[in-house]
Amino acid sequence: MCGKLAVVGGGNMARAIIEGAIRGGVLRSSQISVADPDESCRSYFDEIGCMTVQCATDLPTSKYVLIAIKPQVFNDVAPFITSEIIYSIMAGVSTSKISEAVGNECVVRVMPNLPCSVGFGATGLALGSGATAEDAQLAKEIFCAIGTVVDVDESLMDAVTAVSGSGP
Repeated sequence: MCGKLAVVGGGNMARAIIEGAIRGGVLRSSQISVADPDESCRSYFDEIGCMTVQCATDLPTSKYVLIAIKPQVFNDVAPFITSEIIYSIMAGVSTSKISEAVGNECVVRVMPNLPCSVGFGATGLALGSGATAEDAQLAKEIFCAIGTVVDVDESLMDAVTAVSGSGP
């Protein structure tokens, strides 16, 4: 059986997002798979009941993927991202760049901030050219579980990153 959400990268923000989604009842840990090369990171997600793999190529098929990696490693991972709907929390990488790299226009760019880790965050959300409000629904549910979500035009996402993502 495939999971509902595949996560590429398991850093601190991915942890906050996944913990919030589980705590908020949006997803069960059994619906989440995480790919991260760091063994201690995978151990953490194993302990909370998520499926883990070392490499994005080993992720099970999921309708949704959350890209939670540093932008500088994105080009190495992009060829292996094949989900129907792509969510990204990468700073500075536009939906059009993501679409081009993965060959899918259904991209939703999300920029959470650090207070999300304690459930009081603010998240900007922008739809790529091929994404609809329905495609963003799961992202909205997940990020509402850890704070407030505001729809933002893609052209303003770098400003959101500068003010909200880097401000707190």
